[in-house]
Amino acid sequence: MELLPEFGGAVYAMAVECGSYSADQLKEMKVEQQSSSLAGGLPAEEFDTISIKGYEGTKVKSAAGDDNQKMTMREQLKKMQN
Repeated sequence: MELLPEFGGAVYAMAVECGSYSADQLKEMKVEQQSSSLAGGLPAEEFDTISIKGYEGTKVKSAAGDDNQKMTMREQLKKMQN
C-alpha cells in the first residue's frame, strides 16, 4: 500500500519540476492520490508521510541529475499524461 503514495509523491515532484501542470491540476492530482489511498485503508497521516518521502526523494534526484536525466524525466511524464 505504501507504493501508491510514494509513487504519487514522485510523480508530483516530476510534474512540478517539468512545469507541465497548472497549480489547479497539481492540487487535483494530489487530492485524487490521497482519495485513492484513503479508500484503500491508508490513514491520511501515513499517506502524507509516504507521499512526502516520494516527493523529496525525487526532488533530490532531480537536483543531482544532469540535463539528459532531466530530459528523460520530462519525457516519462509526458508519456504518463497521454
